[in-house]
Amino acid sequence: MNNADNSIIKNYIHDVGQDIYCDLIIPKKILVEMIYESETVIAFIHTNPLYQYHFIVTPKIHVEDIMDKIFDGVRDEIFSAIQKIITRFDYQNIGAKIETNVGSFQKSKHLHFHVFGGKKLKIDPNI
Repeated sequence: MNNADNSIIKNYIHDVGQDIYCDLIIPKKILVEMIYESETVIAFIHTNPLYQYHFIVTPKIHVEDIMDKIFDGVRDEIFSAIQKIITRFDYQNIGAKIETNVGSFQKSKHLHFHVFGGKKLKIDPNI
């Protein structure tokens, strides 16, 4: 990812309610470092990682959050992708954390999971 793309993402996500995934990432209008892609799910390295390993896993179709009924149709594929991703690092020794947000905690109104592992790089400024 180049600095221009990173700047676009930082500015875009500050507009609460924007769907950066449907609008920019899934249609590949900006480049992110993809680590997994299937017909229904993508995963990429977070553009501003908080941990040594920090990935985003999200469905390609619009699903607002885990309360959305559409989530039932993509849940298995999302968790299968997460399992494949965490096997890429030594999760048994360094641990892994999986996190998602709902409602007012969401910056982007599109279901996505953060997958963290390894050494913490910085403090989340949103806490």
